[in-house]
Amino acid sequence: MKARWLYLGAIALVLISGFISFAEEQKKPQLFLMMQDNVKVGQEEAYMAACQESYALFKQAGFPYSFLVYRHLSSFYSVIPIDSFADLDKGMEAVQKIEQVAGSEKFKEVMTNVGQNLLSSASEILMVRPDLSYEPDDPLFQADYTKPYNLYIMTYYLKPETVFESEAVLKELSALAKNKKSRMAYQVSQVVFGPDCPAFAVVIPTQDLSQFLEESKKCMEQMGPECSALIKKLMSQTRRLEERMNVSFLPELCYFSEGK
Repeated sequence: MKARWLYLGAIALVLISGFISFAEEQKKPQLFLMMQDNVKVGQEEAYMAACQESYALFKQAGFPYSFLVYRHLSSFYSVIPIDSFADLDKGMEAVQKIEQVAGSEKFKEVMTNVGQNLLSSASEILMVRPDLSYEPDDPLFQADYTKPYNLYIMTYYLKPETVFESEAVLKELSALAKNKKSRMAYQVSQVVFGPDCPAFAVVIPTQDLSQFLEESKKCMEQMGPECSALIKKLMSQTRRLEERMNVSFLPELCYFSEGK
C-alpha cells in the first residue's frame, strides 16, 4: 500500500486529460482510488489473513480512509472514496503515520506478510458519472455493505477519438432504462487515471450471480431492440472489453475508519 500511495502521489499533478467531461451542474464529482492486488493462486487465504493483521496497525494509527474490498478470482480490489487528488498526498502522510506508530520493524514485518502473497499490484482513479448512470425508484437490489453481494463489471476501453460519442450512447441507454422503468440499477464510472485509458466501467449490483443472470435477461427483453442497437454502437467505439461477472463483496476485509 505504501508504494502505491507514493506512486499515485508522484503523478497526481498530471492526471487530468482532455477526455474528461461531465455535466455542468456536477461541480465536484465523486472520485475513487481503486487498488488492485493480484494474488498468487493458492495463497488467497494467506493474503486475506495478512490484510486483517495489517488493519490492527491502521486502527492503532487512526488511518482516516475507509475502504470496501471486492474479489474476482485471485484479484482483490480496495475501493477508497477520495474528495480530491490532494487526498493522495494526505494518504501518503497517513501511511507514514502508521509506520511511525507501529515502529519500522513491525510495519515492515506486517507489510511483508501481505506482499509475499502478491504477484503484482495496480491502481486506478475513477470518477462516478451520475449523468450516465441509472438509479430506479424501486431498484431490484440495494447493498447495505454488511453482507456479501455480487457485482457485474463491464469495462469499455474506448477508442480515444470516440469518447464523446460513447458518452452520448450511454446517456441514451440511461434515458431508455428510465423510459422502460427498468428495475436494474447500474453505475457508470470513468477511469481518469490508469494503465489503459480512456475507459468507462459499468457496474451492476445484485444479490448473487444467479440473480444477475436471471434479471439481466429479463432486462434486455424489456429494453428491446433499441437497447441492442445502442450496445452495438458502443461496441463499435470500443477497442477492448473486460468483463468480470462474479465480483464478490467481502465485508470481512473492509476497513472503516473511526467515526465513519
